[in-house]
Amino acid sequence: MKTTIIFDITRLLSRCLAATPRGIDRVELSYAQYCLANESIFIYQNSGVFFFLPLEDALLLVKVLCDKWQSSLTVNNLDCQSLYTKTLGRELTIVYRLQPKKLVDDLLKASIKNNQGKLVYLNVSHHGVSNYRAFIKLRELGVDRIVFYLHDTIPAQYPELVSRFSHQRQLIQLAIMAVCGDTVLVNSEYTKQCYLNFLEGADLPINSVSVIPIGLEDKFCKGSLRDVSEKNAFLKRKPYFVVVGAIEKRKNISFLLKAWRKLANILPESSTPNLLLIGKACPDEIHKINALCKSYSIEKFVHHLFGVSDDQLVDLISSSEAMLFPSLVEGWGMPVTEALSLGVPVVGSKIPAFTESGQGIAILLELKCSVWVEIILKILKDKNYQKDLIERLDNFKEFNWTDHFIQFEKFVKTNIIASSDLKLADIEKYILSVDGISAKTLFEEQKELMRTRYKRRLIKLIQKPQSFFTESRYTLSRYVGEWLA
Repeated sequence: MKTTIIFDITRLLSRCLAATPRGIDRVELSYAQYCLANESIFIYQNSGVFFFLPLEDALLLVKVLCDKWQSSLTVNNLDCQSLYTKTLGRELTIVYRLQPKKLVDDLLKASIKNNQGKLVYLNVSHHGVSNYRAFIKLRELGVDRIVFYLHDTIPAQYPELVSRFSHQRQLIQLAIMAVCGDTVLVNSEYTKQCYLNFLEGADLPINSVSVIPIGLEDKFCKGSLRDVSEKNAFLKRKPYFVVVGAIEKRKNISFLLKAWRKLANILPESSTPNLLLIGKACPDEIHKINALCKSYSIEKFVHHLFGVSDDQLVDLISSSEAMLFPSLVEGWGMPVTEALSLGVPVVGSKIPAFTESGQGIAILLELKCSVWVEIILKILKDKNYQKDLIERLDNFKEFNWTDHFIQFEKFVKTNIIASSDLKLADIEKYILSVDGISAKTLFEEQKELMRTRYKRRLIKLIQKPQSFFTESRYTLSRYVGEWLA
């Protein structure tokens, strides 16, 4: 019997105005392309209600994001703005506000009713996982299986690295994945073990958990390697190392800055390599980095790049001496696999996720500054060491999106047995049994689901004005944010 995916594309809609993708955005975009090729139903969440997204809108969204994020094409953001305005950006009518049980719109109900095969709800972004009442409704309407993709358990495990809100939200989400999810897909054995440890510690039901690593996009595979573009050719005038990913506390960039201070004291200025930080920065973290660079007198060697397309990213990575990754914790390590596939060495912290994604080829080190400086100097100067690194890189085994979706279909689209109905009282009992979650916390999370984007932005403007302006897509607003800092 045919299996139809009901794909929750809410996060991509919420990020359609962003200049560049984050790691989870890349995963959801790959899944959206897969679902477009496999006759799926697309849905999104607005204020706690599931809505049907017409196929032509899903096609337009994916096309625009592929053009904008994966290439250097100039994109008319009016398409994105139009899509956003009529989906997540619209205020719900009084009909929805006064009917708390109307958790699924009529078009989606009709689409589910008219489907002749098995139905699988799929959420690969963590976005809207707190909406357990809507999952109950989907099950009542005939959805056979609910599937989540879990990228990491960092907010739940390491509250010191995230906000209190993020910590409590993921505690709730993990409990909902356990109770509402028939299958939870994860990116690594490490993430799987962390999730199972959480379930055991919270005395939650243990559901089906399957590991499917994140796939490599074609342009990051060895066959796509090309010369650095003229636009970035200036970078080859001097050796440089790269850090790729959102710049936040757990990325441990301050550790690298200490290493660069040592390098600047050892090497002459003309031979000191540059350090490129590629990715969106948390305002507090970039302020800290700028202050450290000034304190260490290494401003001329450290450069922050953002708004970088995938085409440009391939150039920047492939022309670097190595990728550096001193993270305190990760769930997988997508940039690690991308660099190794492109034939670029990776030096990372000795953490479980990098042991898996690095395949024993990445150089994993204790977080001791002197050790990292020694390795960086060897990469720069030792010809025999450079030769050994190249030989190691030849052993990297690529795992692309085709491989990923072969496993996905094996775990998700075969032997589907309709699950029993979900009970509201049972779900809430399990959520409230988790340490750190109170009835008030759960109520606040449900209230957050009902807020529109405009109300969230107003709250952010009042509570965190610097972040509100710094993270804006408008240049003038970002200048205001820098002034407030």
